[in-house]
Formats: sequence, structure tokens, C-alpha cells
Amino acid sequence: QDVRKALRADTPRAVDAMTGATITKNAAMRALDDTRLAVATDVLKLEAEGTSPPIPWYMRLLDWKVLYVLFALAGAVVIHLWGSAVWRLGFLVASMVTGGLIFNIQLSSTWLMSLAHGEPPSFAANTPLFLLTVGFVALSVLYGPLYCAHACPFGAIQEVIGRAARRMGLASLPPSSVRAWASGLKFVLLALLVVSLFSAAPASAVGWDPLATVFSGKAAVVPWVIIGISLVGSAVFFRFWCRVFCPVGAFFLLFNRVAGLIGLGPPRRYQSCDLGVAGPADIGCLQCNRCVRDDVISTVRKTGRATGIVYITLVALTAGTVAWAWYDGVSSSSITLGAQGRRMRQVNVEKVLRLFQEDKLSDKEAEYYRRLP
Repeated sequence: QDVRKALRADTPRAVDAMTGATITKNAAMRALDDTRLAVATDVLKLEAEGTSPPIPWYMRLLDWKVLYVLFALAGAVVIHLWGSAVWRLGFLVASMVTGGLIFNIQLSSTWLMSLAHGEPPSFAANTPLFLLTVGFVALSVLYGPLYCAHACPFGAIQEVIGRAARRMGLASLPPSSVRAWASGLKFVLLALLVVSLFSAAPASAVGWDPLATVFSGKAAVVPWVIIGISLVGSAVFFRFWCRVFCPVGAFFLLFNRVAGLIGLGPPRRYQSCDLGVAGPADIGCLQCNRCVRDDVISTVRKTGRATGIVYITLVALTAGTVAWAWYDGVSSSSITLGAQGRRMRQVNVEKVLRLFQEDKLSDKEAEYYRRLP
């Protein structure tokens, strides 16, 4: 009887340690099931059940990451329509801590590349990312870039820093002429992501993206340089990275015109906007609602020559770093080894990064391995 119980499909499998990758986990569990069936039928000549039944779709919703995403979607709508400036700030802090520091789940350039490649996250492979994608794209159609305005963890860090700096009198406005052309750089980066799809190693072109690495604690030098510049810039200029460079933000801003036609959002007070948004036809509106429920202009220093120089310097440093990293990533499509000049087979870096993001592969360093010279 004990043997029959041990060979049942619903008996827990005792595994001491395993990588968090979904593919590895599923492969291990299938191997255990195959072994169980073989022992039962071929060795013990017993009837055995088939493999364990698949997880019901509704069970995937009982996950902390999924619950956070549902909270973020519902909370973003509530904050956008009725939340005060204080409640919005609290929601931003919650997004930063929960979505960033705890779960590290956010939309990045790698996510954009997957969408452009026609490979969006699936419900079965990565339920939280699937819901985050479908939910905020739908909300963007109705209200504009709500993800950027209220739920982006990296955007939340920048805004929290900016609000603290504003209390110290550091917040400034860049010259309108400079701000106009600088705000278009994020659309240039969005276009570069599309162009990168035709390169030998598309995902290598987004190795600079701070969104994918800021909360992981593991990144190359370039992303941390960009993160540092962005946070310093946000102390003086509102959400420096979001306003000037973020391609994810550029993607969501494209829905502003549609949302404006639908007209479900609160009425704007464009004369109070410190971001240079001129009217309903301006797709640059972040939908942050500060012009509606926050006194912005009176707490921001006036622009000047020195402010313009600082702004241009920060933009130039960031743009140069991104451009160099993008070119280096796109051009390095193969690796040459040793004096023999042998080439390693091309690794589909884009697919590997996407599998990391979908939790199909583990991004943790292996415990047992030997480094080759």
C-alpha cells in the first residue's frame, strides 16, 4: 500500500535544491514522473496514473506577484481619477518598494523588443508580466501612460528624489527651446529598438537599459552610469530619464492621442504644467495629474543660463553613453577566441533575456561550475 501511495501522481516529489527557472523545474518534474511510471509499470507491474494534471488557470492568480500587479492596475485607475497628491505619492512609494525592491517586476526595453518581435509574455509562462502588459496597454488606450505616471518603480524613485529636492529649492526648469528637442530623444531610442531587430544580436542593443537592472543589483558598468546620471538629473529636473530617454515611456505616450479622444481622464490645467505640455494635442503629457492636484510651478525655480548648461551636459552625457553602448552591442555579434581565430556559434541573446524575464531561465549564478581561462 505504501508503494502504491508513493507511485501516485499527486504524491509530492522530494527535491533538495533546484534552480528557479521554469523550464528546468518542469523538466525535472517530468523526469521524476517518467521514472515513477517506469518503476510502476515495468518493474513492479502495477497500474500507475499518468503525469500530474496541469495547474488550473485560476490557481496562477494566487501568486504574490500577480496580486501586486492586480493591485497596481486597480490602484493606478483610482489614483488617476480621484487620488490626491499625497495619495499618489504614497502609491508611487508602494510601487517602488513592492514592484521594484521586492518583486523586481516592471516593463523594460527587453519587454518592448519582445513585443516588437511578436512574442508578448504568455499567461502560462509568466502570468504577472502578462497581466502587467495587457492591463497597462489597455489602460493607456483609455487614459494615456498610467504605468509611467503612477506605477513604474524607476519612475517612482526619480519622482521621490525630485520631490525631496524641490523642498530644498533645487528643482528647476530647463530652457523651453532645449527641452523641446531633448524630449524627442526617447522616440529616437524607441526607433533604435525597432532598427535593432534587424541586427545580428538585437538584444545586445538594450544592455544599457536601467529599467531592467536597477532593482536586480546585477548590471554592467554602463547601466549603473546611466542610473546615476538619471537620479542626479531627477534631483534638478523632473523625472530626467522618463522625460528625455525612456523608450518604454515613448511607447506609452503614443496612446495619448487616442486617450484624449476618448476623454475619460480628469480635465487638465496646462498653464500649471512644468513639463512644457501645451494642450490636448501634445502627446508628451505624462498624465501625472500634478497640474490638476499639485502646486507645481510655484515651487520650481525659474530657468536660466546655468540651468540650461547643466541640463545640456546631463543630456549629452546620457545620450553619449547610450549611443556608445547601443553601437557596441549591435556591432559585437560574434566573439573571436584565441590565436586560431575560431568563432563561437551565435547566441540568441534576445531570446535568453526574454526567457530570464519570463522566469523560464534563472538569472542566478550557478553554484557548481569551473571557469575556463
